[in-house]
Amino acid sequence: MDLSAPDSLESSRPLAGFRILDISSGIAGPYCTRLLASYGAEVLKVERPRLGDGSRRLGPFPGGVPDAEKSGLFAFLNRGKRGITLDVTRSDAQPLLDHLIAASDLVLTSLRPVTANDAGLTFDRVRGISGKTALVAVTNFGQHGPYRDYHATDAILYGLGGPMHVTGHAGREPLRLGPRVVEFNGGMMAAYACSLALFQLAMTGRGQFMDLSLLETQVASHDRQASFVMAAQFTGETFLRMNPALVSERVWPCADGYIDVGYNAVPFERVLAAIGRSDMKDDPRFTSVDARQTPESQAEFIAMFLGWMVEHTMLEAWTIFQEHEIPSGPVYTSKEILADPHFAERRIWDDLAIGEGTFRAPRDMPWNGVPASPSLAAPRLGEHNRPVFLGQLGVSETDLDALIAGGVI
Repeated sequence: MDLSAPDSLESSRPLAGFRILDISSGIAGPYCTRLLASYGAEVLKVERPRLGDGSRRLGPFPGGVPDAEKSGLFAFLNRGKRGITLDVTRSDAQPLLDHLIAASDLVLTSLRPVTANDAGLTFDRVRGISGKTALVAVTNFGQHGPYRDYHATDAILYGLGGPMHVTGHAGREPLRLGPRVVEFNGGMMAAYACSLALFQLAMTGRGQFMDLSLLETQVASHDRQASFVMAAQFTGETFLRMNPALVSERVWPCADGYIDVGYNAVPFERVLAAIGRSDMKDDPRFTSVDARQTPESQAEFIAMFLGWMVEHTMLEAWTIFQEHEIPSGPVYTSKEILADPHFAERRIWDDLAIGEGTFRAPRDMPWNGVPASPSLAAPRLGEHNRPVFLGQLGVSETDLDALIAGGVI
């Protein structure tokens, strides 16, 4: 850790001076280190020679044309980092890897445990190289347990974690919440874990090991699942997916899209007033919760509410519901998110360089009133090989060329 930098915007960020060696790929690990970079950490990303991080091939791409140097996902996940290539699984890469570890305050890896062990990326080895270097391992199932070396995807982890069981309509197959939910949430938890490890390092001078399982971050997430697991132990109750006809918060179609309306904790006469049907407030079908939940009452209310909704735009309906203090909000498309003036006033957008173009991407949470914006664009594959291997590690030009030719770098 180098805390001798002069006072400036970059050096005033909370993680300024910490050096992170990022040996991760995909989403969770790179998102974690992107967050660390946003708050001042110096991150060096290690990619496979020639192939690079798999997210380079996932896109989206400008104009829809695949290009490993123009992936929007890779650019978003890896801005603020320098980048090198090194095949850490090869024995002839180990001396270089050892030097990189020794120069780092924290090493983050997303290698499967069996691969990490074969590559020597264990805490015992890291501690032997430098007792002041922390190691954080971000994997699907953790470093031990019967599933340790199983393969999985984000959707599989979402299902194993429990929420899929209660997502969707009753009588239909379970649904996933959305793409990459577990990986992005896991990346945020990994950033939290890294911050704790760096805090401990600053306090004690000793590196720690943290074993983070993406599956466990989902099981322990602060959503319905945690309380459902406890309820199953307290009462034996297994929560099932709701019947949409009985749900007091749902998505409704309107004239130009969809809007989510939640009226569970709102006096029902207020809902009726919002849609211009105060004349129904004394109707016995709607005067009590039990009365409103009968199939007949639900059918009458849905027909009445839906008839009003389809005659109003999202903005009109949202404005009226908010005037009546009814929780509500449009279901936005990506284009509508970009056009919303609230986000512009809040300055949540940042310029993201991709290839020769510049695109908008969400900023991270401001620090001290200043938006968190890494100054570096995502690295091109092997962009910083020469300054790192020649300048930092002292590799000769001849040896560097040989290592590149041999596929080590």
